[in-house]
Parts: sequence; structure tokens; C-alpha cells
Amino acid sequence: MGTTITLTSSRDTVVITGDGVFSGPTYDALIGWYDVGADLRFERRPSAPGAFAPERAYADALTVSIEGQFYGATRGEALAMRERLTGLYDDGLAVTMTVTDDLRTTSRQVHIESVTFPWTIHQQIGFAIDAKAADPRRYGTGQTDSTTLRVASGGLEFPLVFPLDFGGDPSSDGRVVTVNSGNSATVTTFTVSAGQMLDGFELVNVATGQRVAYVGPVVSGTTIVVDFAARVAFINGTTPAGRYLSSPQWWSVPAGTSLEVAFVALGAVTGTPTLTALTASAYH
Repeated sequence: MGTTITLTSSRDTVVITGDGVFSGPTYDALIGWYDVGADLRFERRPSAPGAFAPERAYADALTVSIEGQFYGATRGEALAMRERLTGLYDDGLAVTMTVTDDLRTTSRQVHIESVTFPWTIHQQIGFAIDAKAADPRRYGTGQTDSTTLRVASGGLEFPLVFPLDFGGDPSSDGRVVTVNSGNSATVTTFTVSAGQMLDGFELVNVATGQRVAYVGPVVSGTTIVVDFAARVAFINGTTPAGRYLSSPQWWSVPAGTSLEVAFVALGAVTGTPTLTALTASAYH
């Protein structure tokens, strides 16, 4: 199959293919999409050979470029495509860039830096699009797992020993599995819905004991979203609720691994609260 590039702004979606030259906008080169680069900032050793390496290096923002062309049936059609391509700038808002290749579909949020093309009065136009991604990772399709609150079966035993044992079989209700099949660490977005927990709830990394507690009321008919990427919480996905997070111990899902996360109520429960975990594998 040929690789397909899709750019989605708030107002338009432009699909650029590598197929025949007369089938809409096509590309000759996709530059940077599969790259990774880090500013290592080695510090030279005083009065000694070599340098001090950083304890850990982090990937920089990434520039991605597309070079291609468009054949219009008329000059007006070519002009209209120019306006669609420049419209991808979208007043500086983030654009979703998606590439489907022979392995998988991955996406990034990018900002369009420039869209250029040589002027011509003919129906054929060439174009170059430069975009920059603040987060250099590519993300695959998100995978979800859901659970209701765990059913008590002995509870926690003290003193606590990690990894925690919440009682019952590990596959019982009360835990979700977050999977990262990629080659870079990723994070999960957790959504709590249905039921009522007036004292809030806690998410627990079963392997490490790290906890993120939401101590605000969860009432029937509302959802609570805990976004590990932004390290914030929202009521119904829009109202900030970070004030209800109590000393959160955020974690990520390392490359090529999976983690179990326990869903624990902090007080009385009404109905059947449900936890849904959305995890997108990350790639460099």
C-alpha cells in the first residue's frame, strides 16, 4: 500500500497520497516523520579530556516537511488548492498530522510553520509544507480497557508490601491494563463515569504503589477525566478540577510494557462507578 498523509485542521482535512500524479495532492518526500533528535548538552571536563554526559537525554521538538504537487483541471482549481493548503495554518492552532504506512497509522499534533509554492499560472503547482511538533513522539491508535470497582475479597494486608495485592484473582474487577506496544514511553487518560463516590477515588499503579487520588465528589451523571499527559483533572472533560488532586504521583507506561492500575473508592459508593483507561502506544 502507498503511504497516505492526512492533515486535519479545525476547518478542513487535506489528504496527500503517494499514488498517481492526477489523483489530488500528492507528495514526493516526507521528511522528518520517522526522525528523533536530542540536544545532549555535553559539558566539557575542565583540565581533562572528554565531557560530562547528561544523566538522561530528552527528545527535542521535531520539524516535519512535505514536498509535493497538485494537478488541477483548471487554474481556478489549482488556486483553490493553494488556499486549502495555506488554510492549514489555521490561525496558529494545532493541526493533527496522521501518516498511514505499511506498518501502522500514527499521529502527531503539529503547528504549521510555513506553506510555500512557486507561483505559476498553470494548473500544476508544487508545494512545500513545514510543520513542527512540540511532542516529537508518534502515537498509534488508542487502546481502551474498562473495569468497575473491585469486589472486596480480603482487602489489603498490613504491613504493605509491593507490588500491592488487593485480594482476589489479578484478573478480577477493579483493575485495568494499560499497554504500550511502542518504542517510547507513553501515558494514559483515565475516565471515571457512572455511579457516585462522594469522597472520591484513587488510581494505584499496582507494580510500584504510585497513587493519584481524586478527593472531590463524583456525583451521578458526571464524568471525571484524569489526564496523565497534562497532569490535570477535568469534570465532564472541560471544567478544571486540579484542586481535587491530592499529592499525585504521576507515572508513565514504559516502551514495550504493560501496567495494571487499580481503581479504588475512597468512601461510600452508590451505583456502579466505571473506570476506562485510554492508552496510545508511542513511537520515535
